[in-house]
Amino acid sequence: MQKQRTPEDVARECGHSAVLQRLSDERFGAPGQFVSMLRISEHAVESSGSSSATTQLWVGDVGAMEVAWCADVDVTAVIYLRPSETGFPGLCAWLRKDKTSRKMNGAWKGPSPGSNSLISFVSFVVNEQENCWSQILKHLGEMLEFVKRVTRAEGVQKLIVCDENCKSIAPVVVIVLLLLLGQVRVKDSIEMLHTARPGIELGKDMMKGLQELQIQLDAKVLRRLNAQTRDSVVASIAF
Repeated sequence: MQKQRTPEDVARECGHSAVLQRLSDERFGAPGQFVSMLRISEHAVESSGSSSATTQLWVGDVGAMEVAWCADVDVTAVIYLRPSETGFPGLCAWLRKDKTSRKMNGAWKGPSPGSNSLISFVSFVVNEQENCWSQILKHLGEMLEFVKRVTRAEGVQKLIVCDENCKSIAPVVVIVLLLLLGQVRVKDSIEMLHTARPGIELGKDMMKGLQELQIQLDAKVLRRLNAQTRDSVVASIAF
């Protein structure tokens, strides 16, 4: 995967140390940071026939749902991982109370991605005091479907995954999305996240869960390749 060049890269190449420091401070101090372009693999989602299926994947803390910041970044979709059923901060009230929003299966879902430039919003309960990994797996199917809908929308989509402090939960979900939808290796995703937001901390349980998920995905891909090879051999013999 080709590394995305940042303004810091340009400032570093041009030797502008003062500009580089300021850009770095502003980026690391922002409520959300860009992580990677999400290019969904052909086996993860059917082609929508859209002329553009580009999604920027961001990660952030609760401040990333502030209306002014979302407007500045031009966010188009938000996944918020809240600590409890009632753990909605005031910052996201404007997302939840949008007249086009509706409640579905316990999660708030906004309008279809790309419609009228409104922000699509969904939220899931993931409590740090409990087994975070099992909670993430519980909601994984809905998360994947939401991201697929976002990615199918016309134009460049900007999806941010956020929680209260962006220490581990939101970063892990980003890693899972990159692994399952973009087939980006866990190690590579972790490096990108540490570059984007150095303060993240992934616990042993989270790391173990990510590695096991990668092993399961590798096994699934291998079975699919074996089946394709077998079918090709049968077809060759038949002709």
